[in-house]
Amino acid sequence: PAPAAGAPPAAAAPPATGVPPAAGMPPATAAKPAASKVVAAAPTGVASLGPAPRPPAERACTLYVGKIPDGVDDDFMIKLLGCCGRLVKWKRSTDPASGKPKGFGFVDYQIGAEVLRAMRLLPAVAKLGDVPLVLKVDTKAQEFLKTYEPERAAYIKHMVTLQEANVAAGAAAPAEPVLLDSQVDLRATELLEALIVERLGGGAAPGAASGTAGGGADDKGGSASTASDEVTDGAKNASLASQLLSMAPGDIVAMPPASPAKSPAEIAKAAEAEEARVKARDRERRERVREERHRDREDYERRQERDRAEEAEERERVWERRQTDRERQRERDASRDAAREREEMRGRERDIERDEREPERALPREGREERARRIRREKAEDEADRRREEKRAKAEGEDGAEAEKKHTEGAQAEERAKAEERTKGEGSTSEPLKAAVASAKPSGTWEAGGSQAPSGQ
Repeated sequence: PAPAAGAPPAAAAPPATGVPPAAGMPPATAAKPAASKVVAAAPTGVASLGPAPRPPAERACTLYVGKIPDGVDDDFMIKLLGCCGRLVKWKRSTDPASGKPKGFGFVDYQIGAEVLRAMRLLPAVAKLGDVPLVLKVDTKAQEFLKTYEPERAAYIKHMVTLQEANVAAGAAAPAEPVLLDSQVDLRATELLEALIVERLGGGAAPGAASGTAGGGADDKGGSASTASDEVTDGAKNASLASQLLSMAPGDIVAMPPASPAKSPAEIAKAAEAEEARVKARDRERRERVREERHRDREDYERRQERDRAEEAEERERVWERRQTDRERQRERDASRDAAREREEMRGRERDIERDEREPERALPREGREERARRIRREKAEDEADRRREEKRAKAEGEDGAEAEKKHTEGAQAEERAKAEERTKGEGSTSEPLKAAVASAKPSGTWEAGGSQAPSGQ
């Protein structure tokens, strides 16, 4: 495809594959790279208007074309779209079942100005049916064009003014002058109208008269009607356009056509397949529920086992604490019992010593001394006897209880023998001394039946 009329010259690039030139336009030998930022070179002249505005960044843009009537082939669409600028690629969606082209496609233009021109002219001029074409871009391209359009307008205006100043100063007019967008739109509108008239076989293009009667794109009434149609069509196709514009051109998959009438066998087969799918989904759902229940049951069993282990550990700790407390209590009780026994034993010893000392107070000095010697002798004998008994019990291997029993019996026998000896010794005591001791001793201390105070020996 060739550049649109009045468009600034661009750098060379290979032409699009399979895209013939539009009707009435010379073939293109070069295409501008998408990343180039050069729009047009400043015309040669002598005039100067100060620093030129910065040329806008250029890039290829993809345009969605919808509402293509049935019967419009790709060759005509390429010619129609080529009237607005240089095409890089045209991709029309087709029906995979029948292979017929659908009512929408995607076109790539080399620069943003050509996309803007197509969006301005095609819905208003190129009416191929009752409904005008729907043209939209994606969000990224829309943001790019929003910044690109005012920058390019300012740059083109400056270049046109500089060109006119150079011509007025006597410089030669350039072979390809820089034109304003309105001038380029006017020439593109003429090409579009001629192409539509050629398609209709010389008849008037539908809607072309109303679109160009008052000066082409300058007709305000026609533009308002076209804008209203675009809004209505855009509202009707918002869902489809949003879905398609969010996808890359190469990822577009043809939408399925309207399903033809099916035979009863096909309907029954489809119903069986749907029933099988429903049953499969039910089985999967039941399997998921069963697996979830199994997992829940395993989790519950693990929790129960963990709780039982924790309870057993807690019971063991409580039992150990109770055993420790009981052992300590037994030790305290044993200590108290031993202290009580020792205290009782000391009390008994004190009582015995007191009882033994009380009779001595009533005895004469000689009697008291003799009694003291006898008591000491008896204690020494008792201690010696106790040691002999312990040695004998240890040698014979008797247990502690039996040894203690024998020791107790021996001690009792010795006590009885000593008591008899004391009784015999006390018989020689004089009657006055016996009466004095009896009167000085508390009642019940000695026996009255023939007991006498011990006499000295």
